[in-house]
Amino acid sequence: MPFKSKAQQKFLYAKEPEIAEEFAKETPKKAYKELPEHKEKRKKRDPSAAHIRNRNGLMKISKKYMGKQ
Repeated sequence: MPFKSKAQQKFLYAKEPEIAEEFAKETPKKAYKELPEHKEKRKKRDPSAAHIRNRNGLMKISKKYMGKQ
């Protein structure tokens, strides 16, 4: 798996150098210059979305989507 950011690279070399070496082998040389300092954060999901997963990974359909039965 290639590095996703410079911060990830620094962290792995500090905490897990063996894993960092594996990542380095899979990261192309040209990609190092283009790595962002930090990976962009994920966008938060819309809470009114029709399908919501609970902790067990099961799908639930929101009341808003069902027309508040």
